[in-house]
Amino acid sequence: GGDVTGSAYGTAYKGSQRNYESQIADVTGPVTVLSANHHGWKDTCNPDFLWKMKPRAITFSSSNNNHPREETVVRCSDPQYEPNPLLLVNTEAARERLGEELWSRFSAPAGHIVIRAYPGGETWQVFVLNSHSGKYEVIYKSEIMTL
Repeated sequence: GGDVTGSAYGTAYKGSQRNYESQIADVTGPVTVLSANHHGWKDTCNPDFLWKMKPRAITFSSSNNNHPREETVVRCSDPQYEPNPLLLVNTEAARERLGEELWSRFSAPAGHIVIRAYPGGETWQVFVLNSHSGKYEVIYKSEIMTL
């Protein structure tokens, strides 16, 4: 989930020259949890990448109102995409720009995202902690999921 691109949006390059995501997905194969590349910028999480990676949860690490972008939230929440991943974001910075319809596609309130793998590695769970409190209360807890 670094600053890898999946398209040539906004560049002088042809799409295949900047589509590193699909090449990475060919090597890594499916994952359980995916940290969106480049904070969910518009040139990331291309459909080929998402279909190959098959994440069950996608996290967006955002520090300003430009992340994630509308196009990326739409791609990641496409109802035809399986396995319909949980979408998680760590801050509400982009909420106003995205609008409430897109914001409603996130699975939990914004906050500190914790992914817990249980002993044996076959089950896992998502927690979101209140990032506005020094107590870090749990404000969201997913069901326990099985690989």
